[in-house]
Amino acid sequence: MYFDHASTSPPSDSLNRSLYELSLLSRYNPSSSHKEGLELRKRLQRVRLQVGKLIGAPEDEIYFTSGATEANNLALQGLCFNKKGHILSSAVEHASIEEALVFLESRGFNVTRLDPKNLTNKEIVLDNLREDTFMVSIMTVQNETGENYPLDGLGKALSKRGIIYHRDSVQAFGKIPVNVKAQGIDLASFSSHKLGGLKGLGILYCRKSLGIHPLFFGGGQEKGLRPGTENTLGILALGKVLEERNLSSDYLYVKDINARLRTGFEQLGGSLLSTPQASPYILAVSFPIPSEVLLTALSLKGVYVSAGSACHANSGKEARIVPFLENKELGRGMLRFSISTDTSLKEVEDMLEILSATLKELIRYL
Repeated sequence: MYFDHASTSPPSDSLNRSLYELSLLSRYNPSSSHKEGLELRKRLQRVRLQVGKLIGAPEDEIYFTSGATEANNLALQGLCFNKKGHILSSAVEHASIEEALVFLESRGFNVTRLDPKNLTNKEIVLDNLREDTFMVSIMTVQNETGENYPLDGLGKALSKRGIIYHRDSVQAFGKIPVNVKAQGIDLASFSSHKLGGLKGLGILYCRKSLGIHPLFFGGGQEKGLRPGTENTLGILALGKVLEERNLSSDYLYVKDINARLRTGFEQLGGSLLSTPQASPYILAVSFPIPSEVLLTALSLKGVYVSAGSACHANSGKEARIVPFLENKELGRGMLRFSISTDTSLKEVEDMLEILSATLKELIRYL
């Protein structure tokens, strides 16, 4: 029983059945000038169009990368290549943002990290701007709790000040509405495998004329911003995933599953750490059992969850959100259950039954 879709969402049976055919279509080089290369290039452009339609952007502002980590680093480091000044972000960003910010600080940039409780009010964000602020980078959906930070109107306000607006939208891609033009977003990062596509493919939306500097150099693919032969199989697989998704109906389905999880966790004595306004795809909960103990016990019984971000799973670090919980003790027992349209109600009921029995077993030893 898989409840770790925020770490990676396994490809659907439909996509798996299509992979052989897609591998045949993707086996050529889209930079080649012969018939097969040109045809593959057209196929990649069609996927660019699909992505652009989903996020409200023209296809010529969509760039494929090796993953969201690269997309985030390209956005931050690429923009900062020949700049100096102040960057405004949050204290609960994904590691690929936070570590990039730490690196930029070592290069002389100043960074302010906002408390997550201030990320629901654009006025507080604006109050933290400085005269030398040139970039704001705030995630759309927090990857550990699913908290949603829409920040309506912030993009327009930043644009008036000439400040670049970047959003790590990995946990929002194909799940909650993102419209980069309507929201005044200049840069946005996305991932394929969080939506059921293949690993090794990220997406960077980059507004024209932004002056992003590439991180490395090569054959000129992706207009030179991200050189190197494209992950053609991953791109075609993403196109297949997007064909099968319906953002509105998927959201309603997952919202119902989330509601059952919330009720079930509360009945088992869990403390919900995700607010009702959070993305329904992620639900963080705390039980009076150390998270690693409960996670391991559930894993042995075939229930797969996480204790926070997969990128911190082997580092021994606590989830970034823990220092900002009202009751920090709840962080010791925090688990993240993340779901998708593949999560069935029966799967939820079976998991809750196993969770109930496991909690009773473990509490005896505490």
